[in-house]
Amino acid sequence: MMDLQCHLSERFSELRDARRGAVFFVEHGLRADELDELRGGVRASLRSHPLESGWWDQHDLPLLVAATEVGYRYRGSGTDFWPLLEDELRVELPAPSRQRIKDLFEHATERLRGARPPATAWAHAFHLIAWPIAHALLPVEFHRPFAMTLANLRTSVGEADDGTLYRACLPDGSSFAISADVALAGKVDPTFVYADYKKTGPLLEYTRPGVGTYNQRDPIGDGDALTITPERDGATATITLVWPSKADRQVAVTATFVCDPPVP
Repeated sequence: MMDLQCHLSERFSELRDARRGAVFFVEHGLRADELDELRGGVRASLRSHPLESGWWDQHDLPLLVAATEVGYRYRGSGTDFWPLLEDELRVELPAPSRQRIKDLFEHATERLRGARPPATAWAHAFHLIAWPIAHALLPVEFHRPFAMTLANLRTSVGEADDGTLYRACLPDGSSFAISADVALAGKVDPTFVYADYKKTGPLLEYTRPGVGTYNQRDPIGDGDALTITPERDGATATITLVWPSKADRQVAVTATFVCDPPVP
């Protein structure tokens, strides 16, 4: 566990020092087999060290990553987070243990500039599970609502710069954008291409300020598609975007843009 703790501490410290925004524990960078090893280590440690012991103050990150992974699979207030985590860790988590996990999240957040739950009624009502879910960045439960929101946005990009063709800004400050340095129209191959110092193929990005950006897979998937009208006053995109350092962190986007025609 100490090796895992050191590895994760170094990983999150590097992320903290490389950006101004918050660090999310879902950014652990571990492969699936490494996550399995982490879970095994946490289970074994829980058998030897009760959560209430001070031992976990020095070995908290593997446990927090395991909880965050469950947060990523969270599917809304109609499901139970704690039974899922108990099944994952093979241990019972009564109320004091749940509070202890929240406290560990808070302490780790202070030293690593980690993400904090938003100041919302939901986060207040579910203040214990709000921490692992916040660190999951974009849990599975919110993938479909996110895609539906994008699909119903209408925007004009007449004032867009830096190669942006279409951009939709969401109420939470995040955005979905399609950009290129050349004119695109018709059925466009959504593969990103950079040649002669230009984006000659489209770049599709979902960005959260202070956090980071999802973009298209390489290679793209069979269902990924982008169509731009001949007049370039509209576009539709069906695309799976991925987190660069973790290919299994995906957001499925279906977006329709209806815009004013570009100024000649």
